[in-house]
This record gives sequence, structure tokens and C-alpha cells, in this order.
Amino acid sequence: PDSGEIEVDGLLLSPQTVNEVRKKITYVSQDADLPKGIVSDVFKEVFSFHANRQIGYQQDHLQKWLQRFSLPADTIDKTMLIISHDEVFKNDAIREVKWS
Repeated sequence: PDSGEIEVDGLLLSPQTVNEVRKKITYVSQDADLPKGIVSDVFKEVFSFHANRQIGYQQDHLQKWLQRFSLPADTIDKTMLIISHDEVFKNDAIREVKWS
């Protein structure tokens, strides 16, 4: 199309709303850099970042998201370097979704 509008969660993208829209979206690369460590530790670290602190890390929420993405329950205890590409992509997606 030559023209159009972008709307995210009912918010029309404009110079005035761009920062608010950016808070609602994320990009997950298929070639994401793999963090090192145990899956649960990686999530704890992500939720310790200043931008995520208010969300808080809760392992039971992580378990629910792993289940929602059809990942085995023991994924939480695996090392990020030994899980499959599909599991890595799903873990990246889980890290990017809101914890509601």
C-alpha cells in the first residue's frame, strides 16, 4: 500500500504516541544471541533489569508460559546452550510477552 495507518492495542501510531506504541511491541530475532546459563537464571536476570523490575520474576508464571508454549516442564532447569532451536525461540518469545 502507498498509505495507511498503524494501530497497536487501539493506539494510533503518530509522532506523539510512538514511545507508548514501542512499549507495547517487541522484536524477536530467529537468530537471537543465546544467553548463557540455566533457563530460570536467565529469566531472573532479565527481570532484574531496571525496565523490568516492576514486573517481578515469579517462577510459577514462567512454568505456566513454558506449558503454554508446549515446552517440557524441565526446560526451566536446562542450560540455554543445550535446548533446541525451537525451544530457544519459544524462550525468547516468553521473555518478550507481558506477564499477565
